Amino acid sequence: MENIPYAQAYKNIRAIELEEEARAIRENIKPRRASMHSTAGPDIKILYTPINNEIGVVFVGEDGAPPANRDIIVYPHSQPTHRISYLSCHLEPMIYLILFPNGEKSWHINMQHRPEQQTRVRNKVIMQEYHSYRLAIRDSFSIIHRSGKLFQAIKVNIWLNGSFSKE
Repeated sequence: MENIPYAQAYKNIRAIELEEEARAIRENIKPRRASMHSTAGPDIKILYTPINNEIGVVFVGEDGAPPANRDIIVYPHSQPTHRISYLSCHLEPMIYLILFPNGEKSWHINMQHRPEQQTRVRNKVIMQEYHSYRLAIRDSFSIIHRSGKLFQAIKVNIWLNGSFSKE
């Protein structure tokens, strides 16, 4: 992890938890706790064991659609927290460190086609093209296809971002 730029730049959840505990001691208050709840079973205080090992996504929305804003909050070292858009080229490398070990950027709005593939009308790579290229099966080794459940997670993330919907 020491060679991965995003792992060095941002705090992990344990660091945030330790800061919260220190704040609670300083202010003589009870620390805030993060928790997970499930309403799938009869007792909402119990986090039930998944019945299968596939990765999925569940939304609770008024119209059944994914939420429009899926931005994340990051905690940089020695800086205030800030929001990163789900369309940021830094988001996937931060979430999937092992798939972007050198901090390579992911798709972004201004990503250009290679000059030999540009036309007068189309010169930018759309999200669907980028992810289709990343997910394509090739004869050479592919870390993304060998990443097991992480591969499933990134596919769910791609679906959430609407990369296979018409843009």
